[in-house]
Amino acid sequence: MSNKAPGSKKDPKDLRFEEAIEQLEAILEQIESGNVGLEESLAQYEKGMKLIGRCRALLSKAEQRIAELTGDEKEGLTIRENQAAAERWESNGGTPSGTSDRARDQNRGEDQNAPL
Repeated sequence: MSNKAPGSKKDPKDLRFEEAIEQLEAILEQIESGNVGLEESLAQYEKGMKLIGRCRALLSKAEQRIAELTGDEKEGLTIRENQAAAERWESNGGTPSGTSDRARDQNRGEDQNAPL
């Protein structure tokens, strides 16, 4: 684990995957230590959520690239869903959006399939 403070000045959008994970680990360690107050814990939690969004966006791009290289159509839908989520994350300024499209669609499907 790095001894870097979780309050790095680098924008999460500019981080490599490994850097984002390292910062997430530092944030987790800081919050779990119990040595920070509520306000600082909330600020670090918010930063952690942005870092998670960055990691998801990077992973989605990697999955898409792998699918393109392997020609794996079976994974195409999942990759398109992940890419859409990554694009939403980036368009929201690096903040997580609300309910995922998949969760929203599943909820709609349950309502439509309910007996009349």
